[in-house]
Amino acid sequence: MISLSPLVVVGCLILDPLLRVLPIIQQLLRGNNLGHKKG
Repeated sequence: MISLSPLVVVGCLILDPLLRVLPIIQQLLRGNNLGHKKG
């Protein structure tokens, strides 16, 4: 169990920024899709 704690910490450090960036990526993807549909 002790050997898993570093992995959990690293996972949190990686997931935290990803969760913050996900909404921005979704907005960009939606914008690109709308742009392609309009074009």
